[in-house]
Order: sequence, then C-alpha cells, then structure tokens
Amino acid sequence: MSNEIKHPEALAIAKRGNSVNWDMGDYLLKVAGKPSDSRANNGSFKAIAEVAEELTENGYPQFSVPYMSQLRQVAHDFPASNRVISVSWTTHHEAGSPEVLDAVIEAAKAQGRKGVSKRFVKNVMDGMRADLIAKRKGSEIKARRIADQAEKEREKAARDKETAKRRQDELAAKAAEKREQESAAKAERHRGYARKLHGAPKRDKTKMVKPPKPEEVPHLIAKTKFMRDSSEAKSLVRRMGREIEPHIDELSKAFIVGSVEELLEIAELFRKLAAKLNRNQIEKRAHLHAVG
Repeated sequence: MSNEIKHPEALAIAKRGNSVNWDMGDYLLKVAGKPSDSRANNGSFKAIAEVAEELTENGYPQFSVPYMSQLRQVAHDFPASNRVISVSWTTHHEAGSPEVLDAVIEAAKAQGRKGVSKRFVKNVMDGMRADLIAKRKGSEIKARRIADQAEKEREKAARDKETAKRRQDELAAKAAEKREQESAAKAERHRGYARKLHGAPKRDKTKMVKPPKPEEVPHLIAKTKFMRDSSEAKSLVRRMGREIEPHIDELSKAFIVGSVEELLEIAELFRKLAAKLNRNQIEKRAHLHAVG
C-alpha cells in the first residue's frame, strides 16, 4: 500500500459516508473530465480507476470503477443548477436528464403527489421505452413478412426459370432468373434488418430524444404497468407448462377437460383485449385520415 494519498479530497468525501454521490461525482468530473459521447479512450477511465483503487486501498471498496463512472455521468448530466434538492440522487439517475425530471415532477404535482420517487420516474421511463420497443417490434414483424413474401416470389421465379428452360425459352429463363436473384436479395436484406432489430437492447438506457409532456405521464405509467403485467402473464403460462408437462400422462380425463376449458377461457380474454386495442387503433387511424 502506498503511503502517498493522491486524492485526499475523494478520501475525505468517502469518509463522510451517506449522501456523497453528488460530491464524488463532481470531484470525478474535475479530475477525469466530462464523459465522452463517443466512448473514446481519452484517459478519463484511467483517472477514475486511480481514484477507485486508492479508495479501495483505504477501506472503501464500494466505490468501484463502474459505480464511480456512473457518479461522474450523473453529475455531468445534472449540473448543480439542475439538481432538485427534494429528489434523491437515484431518481436523478433514473430520469437521465433535467428535462425529463422536470416534466415528471410537473406531472406528479398535477396528480397531487407530494414528491417524486425513483419508482415513479422509472415507470415513466419504462413507458417511453415501451413505445420505442413496440415500434421496433412492429418494424421487425413487417420486415419478416416482406422477407417471407420475397422468398415465395423467389421460389416462384425459380420454378418459372426451370419451366422456361424445359421449353427452351432462353429469354423467359433469363427474365425469371433475374426475378429470382432480385427476390433473393430482397429477402436477405429484410431478414438482415429483422435480425438487427431483434438483437437490439430490450431496455434502451440512452437518454430520450424528447422529454414527455406532463399530461403524457399517466399514459406512460399505464403502459409500463400493462407491459409488466403482460410479461408476468407470459412467464406464468410458461411456468404452468413446465410444472404440468412431466405429469401429463397421469392426468385424469376430467382434469384435462376442465383445464382445457379454463385455458381457452383465458385465451379468449386475451383475444378480446387484443381485439379491443386493435379496433381502437383502426378507429383512430380512420379518424386521423378523415381529419387530414
């Protein structure tokens, strides 16, 4: 252990114990500079690692490099003038930007809330991410459908080419071969796009381009709860399958009949909800079309 303390200010902050996140983040901004948007190696990581190592050597291992990097990021995202004293550091972290935090606070006030918790902000952020994820999922499904249709067109063109060859119609064979190649390229292009969308992070932690309007916040929270319940429902169904599958051969006929009816009833509830959502969207589109 080195006797020389290179970062006495950081050590003093760590010794204070509670509520030091802002002070430590500000100190790291001073010694390591602001975070790089391009994630380029500008030497800041080395500086943070040096502070973290010294704190660990002096009995404060909780200040790890990832945690310290997070402290610096939040301190950078929220300069002193944009920090809300009545709101926790973790809530600032969850919001990601002063604009989002301000919008959520305004919405909370409109709902008569006395304060804003990390959970409340997280629900709003998850609702915003749900919109992005749903849009990406829709694009993925569309791309796969186009790819499937292009594959069918490729198969038809291949059959047409063989037919033309048997008839010794060279011109038609070349035209069919061209269609086959174009369809194959189209299918692969859209399959690649679908794979790219499918492989994207499910929870995008980047800052939102535009903060929500206060009146949008209740809708975002409703979306979050809806998606959470949907995820839990799917997990529950999978768990039910895992639990019953090893015993399927031993189930009585009466139990099977009753269970099948129960499952079909549940499936019908989901179908009705999906139809209601879809019908509402169709009516909304028709209204927009008429207005436009």
